Amino acid sequence: MGELSSIKEESMAIFIINRSKNPEKYPYYTWLEDVKEDMYLLTREEAVEQYGSYYPNIIGFDNFINSDLLYYYIEKNINTTKTNYLVSIHEYDLIKAGYVRERYNILGQDSTSAIAFRNKVKMKDILKGIVKLPDYLKIKHIYELIDFIKKFDYPVVIKPIDMAASIDVSIINNENDLKVLLNKGIKQNWEIEKFISENMYHVDGLYRDGKLLLCRSSRYINNGVSYQSNKFLGSVMLNKNNANQKRLEKTVRDILVRLPTPISTIAFHAEFFITNENEIVFCEIASRVGGAKVETVMEYATGVNLTREWVRGQCGINSHNYSDLGKQGGWILIPPQNGKLVDINTNFPYKDQVISFEINKDLIGKEFNGANSSVDKIAAVAVKGESEEEIEALIWNINNWFIKNTEWLK
Repeated sequence: MGELSSIKEESMAIFIINRSKNPEKYPYYTWLEDVKEDMYLLTREEAVEQYGSYYPNIIGFDNFINSDLLYYYIEKNINTTKTNYLVSIHEYDLIKAGYVRERYNILGQDSTSAIAFRNKVKMKDILKGIVKLPDYLKIKHIYELIDFIKKFDYPVVIKPIDMAASIDVSIINNENDLKVLLNKGIKQNWEIEKFISENMYHVDGLYRDGKLLLCRSSRYINNGVSYQSNKFLGSVMLNKNNANQKRLEKTVRDILVRLPTPISTIAFHAEFFITNENEIVFCEIASRVGGAKVETVMEYATGVNLTREWVRGQCGINSHNYSDLGKQGGWILIPPQNGKLVDINTNFPYKDQVISFEINKDLIGKEFNGANSSVDKIAAVAVKGESEEEIEALIWNINNWFIKNTEWLK
């Protein structure tokens, strides 16, 4: 672990908290090439080699996920008499970044805001009366879980209040499911909700100072817990004339106005249900770019790279005209199944409709027991089309192609 060089007295500085090991996916140096400030990259030790040639000021932490040394190094190297900026784009670093911004009066999301966007119970508490919510409760003791089920009946969903990618989410449909869960034990910081089985949607975009700068709505094919049944997760953008587009856009704006949203540019990823009675019910919202292939499809459809604009916004550089190209797209993640992955055919037949295509050949020969999260995958495909219906049909065709062209030894 090396030392950061001292910041020059006459300059401003940008501190970047980075988890990624891929400088091509997150090229901060390119996104900020018009910025004259010095950049200081704080990253995991194993990423130093990949990023080192781009940043003369870089430090690697060998325990990046849990280490608090980041606070120490910023404290030792920051020049508080000058303007500083802090960039952080990974969900699990946003609260940490918020504390840093508060201490040094740095532009952007503080810890109060970051916690409200991470804590699924707190965000719902804030949004009471703004949007329809599922019945929910933070579980402090097992008896609260039992009483909740007595009151609202099955099915219910139990999940951590601050995780992502549907990790550790459990749907409890009956007494047997409950016994299995209780036998494992309930962890701290979990919540219980009444399970909603109807269609799930996500809304993605950029927001600044009370205004939606860019916004698109999409409908999930399957849902975030489909991986637990070895089913794919997919998404398709809504048609422009789909009435739910405007309804979801208004709802997400109302939510962002009510939450302690920073005045600087943020990216957001919100999820909702639309019931059979046509009611919009809130699921959750994050102050970050959506995962899976959300960013890829959003950039194709709108011409805007959400992460780039979010990074620049954290440095006080704001665009004022986000024109939307008006295109449509969707994506599909192919999850691992149970068994050994023997082979995947790479001769993909739908290339004319592909935005991006990834097959992880490194996984061939490995054993799997299904997926561990909604974004676990052996392949990911982002596609384009002229309509919601065309794209959805294509996604199902792609799923069927992978079923026939992937070999598993069970």
